[in-house]
Amino acid sequence: MKPWWHAVFPASWRPTGYLHRRIVEREPLSVLSGPFAGLRYIAMDPATAWLPKLLGTYERELHGVCAEIAALKPRATICVGSAEGYYAVGLLWRGWTLKVIAFESDATRRDQLAQMAALNEVADRVEIRGEGNTPALAAALAACAEPPLIVCDIEGAEAHLLDPAHCPGLAAAALLVELHETLAPGVTATLRERFAATHAIREIAQQPRTAADFPLRWPVAWAIPFRYKRGYLEEGRVGQMSWLWLRPKSRP
Repeated sequence: MKPWWHAVFPASWRPTGYLHRRIVEREPLSVLSGPFAGLRYIAMDPATAWLPKLLGTYERELHGVCAEIAALKPRATICVGSAEGYYAVGLLWRGWTLKVIAFESDATRRDQLAQMAALNEVADRVEIRGEGNTPALAAALAACAEPPLIVCDIEGAEAHLLDPAHCPGLAAAALLVELHETLAPGVTATLRERFAATHAIREIAQQPRTAADFPLRWPVAWAIPFRYKRGYLEEGRVGQMSWLWLRPKSRP
């Protein structure tokens, strides 16, 4: 049975219609909160976690890490699995890094990344490349004058790629790695073992979203029950996710 307001209010004035207008139907479209608040954004399929990115709640577990990156200010950042550039463009736009090498195997995502970089006026500082395999990563590391930051999200291939035995430059780099235990069981233990001698390692677990996470405090949005807001916060993840934040022991 439909709620009573379906017969009283048009779809655009129902709770989800109101939220959609305030979050999505804005010009210019931009991130509303979080470390990249104000970052201009392109229209995308909601299935890509677009709505949490617009809200600024995407991977909110990493907001503290973003603050550490802001303090670290690496001259160069290598994003492997950069997608449309939430981090690749966001870090440049905030001035937390000076140059980004962005690896992305999907051609559509590379086009979106180029659009995002142009929209935020950082296109001249982003090198967009294809697949970030071991030789490509090793070459990118070797080209960095100083140890870079690496942001890695490659759907279970992180254990194969992030191996200092094949990419020696990893030993001095800071790494933020999304872990995919459901796709690559044991990846967390493998990476911990590989970097235990060279890095301080922190594991950050995914947390459930609650009403307190919804960032918009407009009176009407605040009054809308959480069951209507939940879908805007969900990132479509399968299983329990976590990240490793690895800072080299040799750097302050």
